[in-house]
Amino acid sequence: MTGYGILILVSVYLPPKKELLRSDLEALFALVDSVILFGDLNSKNDIDNAIGALTKHVTAVVESSSRTLPAKSDRKELPGDVIELIRDKNAALRRAGKYPTCENRSCAHALQRKVKARMKEVRNDNWSDLMSEISPSHKAYWGLAKALKTEGAVPPSALKRPNNSIAFVDREKAECLADSIEHQCSENPPIRLLTC
Repeated sequence: MTGYGILILVSVYLPPKKELLRSDLEALFALVDSVILFGDLNSKNDIDNAIGALTKHVTAVVESSSRTLPAKSDRKELPGDVIELIRDKNAALRRAGKYPTCENRSCAHALQRKVKARMKEVRNDNWSDLMSEISPSHKAYWGLAKALKTEGAVPPSALKRPNNSIAFVDREKAECLADSIEHQCSENPPIRLLTC
């Protein structure tokens, strides 16, 4: 059999005078994920030791596989409709994986396309909000201006607007820079392959 972990069967039949130690059980549970104990666990001490060792093992496994998340992130929250759309898409993908019918797959693909389009809208809205907030008094704006004016820096060449006219005024230059950055950061349009 491949793809299955190791299974260890342990007999705990002990002479009446020999006590089942908790450290022995902890060592067994630490060996692999699958340990089955069978035997004579009649004494209260043996049962308590087995329960305590198993509890300690489960606690250690949970702690090692858990991670802490920050209480609050500075990322913007997604709108409620987008979160609901993502949940629907994930449910459709799980359904299509479990029951791979044409209807389930097409529904999942349609929801994937809707989520992708809606996420693009949200990103564009966030970008537009950021661009509208940037003004000549914005810290990033002055950081860019300072970087361009440092000693030894080569003066930038004239900036061309989309209509190929040259920008002379600082405000026009700032708009050209913003348009250039937006163009560089925007997604490329999807490539459609033509079939014969």
